[in-house]
Amino acid sequence: MELARLERANRSHHNTHAALEKQIRELHQWIAVDERRIEAQDQTIARRQDIRGEKFRMTVAGHQLDKRPDAGRALQHAITAASAGLGATEQRDRVPLAELGGLDVTATIWNGRDGVLAPS
Repeated sequence: MELARLERANRSHHNTHAALEKQIRELHQWIAVDERRIEAQDQTIARRQDIRGEKFRMTVAGHQLDKRPDAGRALQHAITAASAGLGATEQRDRVPLAELGGLDVTATIWNGRDGVLAPS
C-alpha cells in the first residue's frame, strides 16, 4: 500500500515537472515575441516627429497639409475614397490613409448599421 502511494506521488511529481518545463518553454517564446514588439515600438518612437502648434504637418493622398482643419477634411475624403465600393459585409483592414508626425495613419473600414465606420 505504501509502495502504491509512493508510485502515485512519483507520477504526480513527473507530471508536474513536465508541465512546468512546458510552461517555461512557452514563456521563453512569449519573451521573444515581446522583445520583438518592444524593438518595433522603439523604432516607431524614434520616427515620431513633433506636431505641436506651428510644427503640424500631415500628408494625405500625397498632399502635405499644415493646417489641422484642412488635414481633417482631407482625411475625411481619404476615408470616403477608401470605402468606395465597399459591400454590405465587406471589411478593409489597415487601409493606409495618411502620415502624421512620422507615423502612418491606417484604419479598418467596414459598413455598419449607421453607414461606413472607420475607427481610429
